[in-house]
Amino acid sequence: MEKQGTTLYIKNMVCKRCVLAVQHLLQAADLHPLRVELGVVQVSEEITAEMKEKLREELTELGFELLDDKKARMVEQIK
Repeated sequence: MEKQGTTLYIKNMVCKRCVLAVQHLLQAADLHPLRVELGVVQVSEEITAEMKEKLREELTELGFELLDDKKARMVEQIK
C-alpha cells in the first residue's frame, strides 16, 4: 500500500502564481509536493506539529493561511 503523506489546506491561494509560490516554499522546506492546487496541497511526507508551525509562519509571510479547522476548510472550499 502506498504512503499517503499529508494533505494541507491553504487559504488565499487564488491564482497560478500562488500555486508556484507555495510549491517553491514546500521545496525549500525539503518537502516533496505530490499535488499543489488552489487551496489544497498534498506532500509525500508526514508533517509533524513542529514542521506545520514552521510552514504556518512561512505561509503567513507570503499572505496565505494554513487551515486546520474542518469548518474553516469547508467554508473555504465552498467559496
